[in-house]
Amino acid sequence: RFLDAVGRVEAALAPPRPVARPKLAPASPTFVVYFDFDRAELDDAAKATLVQARAAAKKMGDVRLTVGGHADLVGPDTYNQALSELRAAAAAKFLQSGGLKPAAITAKGYGESKPVKATNEPEPANRRVEIRLETR
Repeated sequence: RFLDAVGRVEAALAPPRPVARPKLAPASPTFVVYFDFDRAELDDAAKATLVQARAAAKKMGDVRLTVGGHADLVGPDTYNQALSELRAAAAAKFLQSGGLKPAAITAKGYGESKPVKATNEPEPANRRVEIRLETR
């Protein structure tokens, strides 16, 4: 009995066996550019970010880019929808100008439907384009 008890204690104190963990897919790289209020023009900071996104896409090889335009909550929904589409189109055009194929890029405007910060005040964080890269 004593030896059985010692064996159970030793087993309880033994380090746990390693558990096989599932491999997770790497996160898709995402780049974000911001816009001035009521504007869809790319400033120098936005262009620099888009250059980084373009380089990452070329490095990844066979990649799909999703370009999502967003607007803040100031103004009419229909206006902000159109503005978000213009922002997405401006970013997509810039990415294409550097050699990325149009077929690899999907541009979509989300209007004010996906705010980072929900406020009726002008919010710079909501005036953005998000570029997500995914391997095919």
